[in-house]
Amino acid sequence: MTDAEWPTECVRDREDVFFAQYRGGETGYREFDIIACIPANISGTPWQATYNRQDITEDLFLAISVPSTLRTLVMWKITARSTLGYFELPNTKNGNRAGPLLHELSLDSARGSSTSGSSRDEKRATNETYAGNVRQPIGNHIGPLTAIGLALFGEGSFIERRVSNPSAFLVDRPEVDDEVWFRNFGNNCLGNMPLNFAIGGPCLRDYDYQSEVDVLGRVRQLAAFFDSERSASRAFTVAAFLANKEWLNPSQFHRWGGFDQSRNVYVDTGVPTKKTYIALWGVITGSVFLGLHLLGLLVLALYAFWMRPFMPWLGAEFVVKAGTAHADILSAAEGDKQWKQTVSACPGFVGDEKPTDDVGRIAFGATAALSTARDKKFEEL
Repeated sequence: MTDAEWPTECVRDREDVFFAQYRGGETGYREFDIIACIPANISGTPWQATYNRQDITEDLFLAISVPSTLRTLVMWKITARSTLGYFELPNTKNGNRAGPLLHELSLDSARGSSTSGSSRDEKRATNETYAGNVRQPIGNHIGPLTAIGLALFGEGSFIERRVSNPSAFLVDRPEVDDEVWFRNFGNNCLGNMPLNFAIGGPCLRDYDYQSEVDVLGRVRQLAAFFDSERSASRAFTVAAFLANKEWLNPSQFHRWGGFDQSRNVYVDTGVPTKKTYIALWGVITGSVFLGLHLLGLLVLALYAFWMRPFMPWLGAEFVVKAGTAHADILSAAEGDKQWKQTVSACPGFVGDEKPTDDVGRIAFGATAALSTARDKKFEEL
């Protein structure tokens, strides 16, 4: 962006914006000038206490001057667009894919929802302030880009601590000549620059803190990373991810009130079932045999309907007469064992004692079968 596009409210000593400016280094290749501005109210949260989807937009303005680079001054407008909302967790019914963010959602009557902590989601006040160029309190649940701006350029940041008191970072130097002291440098890593893994900065060692000029040189080195659009974009992209992660799952060192109130999510695993798998050839084979079985039942049903191979008078009356016929024999049985032997000796089938006569005789144990001829008559049992 150009000077004309720089926001008019981004000036020193305003109470409604975050403004920080750092200068240091000697003239020439060690000089740097950093201005960071968030032209918004950071004392409150941009998020609302609602279940519905929310979209917020944040802007951070940077002016970086590192004279040894090709450009003496660069200005960036960094914009972050964040969305917060509920969505359906991956499960069996949705193919183990997370659902889209829901524009509207009501969980007041849903199982596991809680409204007792809703007041915790409201705007919270705090007395935490930055005594330098920040005149407004820092609120809880701030946006991710606001958190990044405060972490990189606010009170207690890598830049602010070294610019305000560079002598505090000097490494004690023994009273020996330069050659011996340089040879006895330790190889221990004393620290890293912010987002070091994202911007590819070197590890800071003891020989990087020989003098206050060296301490400020590390600040200038960090400013040079933000002088490049490519490295700045990469650094802010990673920082936004980390800021959101910290907001959703705050560590014990969180400073700006990460979201420490969660809502329960109930999981119903359902009833364990075994899903039967049958190959296509098995389905075809089973269908063929089932079809043959049903066809056989149909043939038997048609045969019974048309041929009627049953004696209509072999009903309850016949059963009574059958019991009467065996009454004398069974009455002589004594004990359970003898009863079973007598029953098994009695003939259990019915036949025709006079198969050649016009009128047959129904009797137990007769070897000739009952005739199925129409109008055949029999003497009663």
